[in-house]
Amino acid sequence: MSLKIFQSHTPDPDDIKYAKKNIGRSDCPRRYCWYWHSLQFDFELDVEEGCTLPEQVDANKEYTPEIPYLRTCCRASNNSQHPDYYEPREPHLVEDGFPMDYFFVVRKKHRVRKYERRKRLK
Repeated sequence: MSLKIFQSHTPDPDDIKYAKKNIGRSDCPRRYCWYWHSLQFDFELDVEEGCTLPEQVDANKEYTPEIPYLRTCCRASNNSQHPDYYEPREPHLVEDGFPMDYFFVVRKKHRVRKYERRKRLK
């Protein structure tokens, strides 16, 4: 397991407004996902360039999936057949005024199953 240290960054209020206007719930949340390469939005980068999921999977050889499509997040590839690996950075979401569940896509099968399991436990 590798340790990632991010340089602290407070986004410009204009960047937050831009993000709220242009990043949809099922899009790559960039700074709000642990797989994004930094704490900045980096709107000039393609999502595939900023997503570090493949590098993280390769670094963790013990858990590397043999099937190549499992190494790509559907938010980076725009392919709904790929898994959704979004991992929220809750402190940044709250700090920037987003609800903590904003980027959870409810219609994704595993999200629905997770919701149903939680509902049964109540």
